[in-house]
Amino acid sequence: MPKIILSKPSDEVRQKRIKLIHVPAVLFKLTGVRRTRKCIYNWMMTGKRVYTGKDKRAILGHEKIMGEYYTTRGDIESFLVEIAK
Repeated sequence: MPKIILSKPSDEVRQKRIKLIHVPAVLFKLTGVRRTRKCIYNWMMTGKRVYTGKDKRAILGHEKIMGEYYTTRGDIESFLVEIAK
């Protein structure tokens, strides 16, 4: 299981919108694991099964604004914590 590094950024940084194309870089900084945009898009649409194997899916929070998908660092952090449970 990858090591998750959660720092204490300010609320302004945690709530700032991040475009889908920039999410893999943020995810790599937090976990050290590379994921593609397609993988992250699937997490937004269908979710990811949690590591414990229970029949539960964690969905990455997002917004769609004028055809672009956005998420926040806070959503990414809560998603990582949820799939690690």
